[in-house]
Amino acid sequence: MAPLSLRVDATDEEWGRVLTPGEEQVPVTRARLSACLAKIARRADRFLAAPARHRLVVALESVVQRGTATSIKQVLAGTDWHIGGKTGTGPGECGDHCDGWFAGLVSDPTGGRYVVLALVIGSGLGGGAAAKLAAKVALHLAGSRGSR
Repeated sequence: MAPLSLRVDATDEEWGRVLTPGEEQVPVTRARLSACLAKIARRADRFLAAPARHRLVVALESVVQRGTATSIKQVLAGTDWHIGGKTGTGPGECGDHCDGWFAGLVSDPTGGRYVVLALVIGSGLGGGAAAKLAAKVALHLAGSRGSR
C-alpha cells in the first residue's frame, strides 16, 4: 500500500478522499480501524502520547458536535457519556447509493470505553444512517452501565 500524501494547499475534497475510511486511498479494514480507535482509548497504551491522544479524542467528538455527524449530538444527552467518531462515505462518487461509515469511540467520565463501527451498505452519507446506528448502540451501552 502506498503512503498517503497531500499537497500543502490541498482542497477539502482532496482531504476527504485521503482521510475517509473506505475511499480509494484509505483501504482500511474494520479490524484495523477498530484496533486504532481502541489504542486511542487506552490511556496506558504507548501508541500515543497523552497530549496527542487528547487532541484526537477532542477532534473525534467535534465531528459529532460541529461536523458531519451532528445528527447524533443529542443522543447521549442526560448521561455522562460521550461519543466521537469519523464519518466516511464511499467509494468514490456514488451519490445516494454510497456506503456510509461511522467509526466511533464511546467514552464515560473515566475515558474511552467502547469502539463502535457502523457500515451501512448503499445508505448514503456516513453522517446519516451509519452515525445514527452507532449512536443507538452507544446509548444502549451507556444505559446498560447504569449511567442514565
